[in-house]
Amino acid sequence: MTTVRFDRFLLDGAGRRLLRDGADVHLTPKAFELLQLLIDRRPAAVAKNAIMEALWPSTFVLEANVANLIAEIRVALGDDASRPRFVRTVPRFGYAFSGDVPASGGVPSVPRPDPRPAGLDSAPLRWPLLRLLRGLACFYFPLNPPS
Repeated sequence: MTTVRFDRFLLDGAGRRLLRDGADVHLTPKAFELLQLLIDRRPAAVAKNAIMEALWPSTFVLEANVANLIAEIRVALGDDASRPRFVRTVPRFGYAFSGDVPASGGVPSVPRPDPRPAGLDSAPLRWPLLRLLRGLACFYFPLNPPS
């Protein structure tokens, strides 16, 4: 499995993670596999048929599925189809990874993500949420029920 750094991203093939500045970037499993395939075969373009066979072996799928995965990858990378920095479309053929990958083989170890959800440990968010829950509890479970 490959570990590749490009721009602000790190693709960790063994851990099946894409990181931007050390933070996890969500990709569906098939989108991750497609990004890894394009990076592994860079700078060559990969045919749509080869992509479909690699991602869905012995299964019939429409080319639109590949286009949807490419769109998901572009959103995750902040890429633009009209001015691609990472994934370029090869008209009537397929796609190619066009990002700059440094030639250095040494990639630093992958940082561990913070296990706490972002923003949920702060008091400004906690108190309004507790007030809302208390208000809902009073609405559904009144102290003096009607007779």
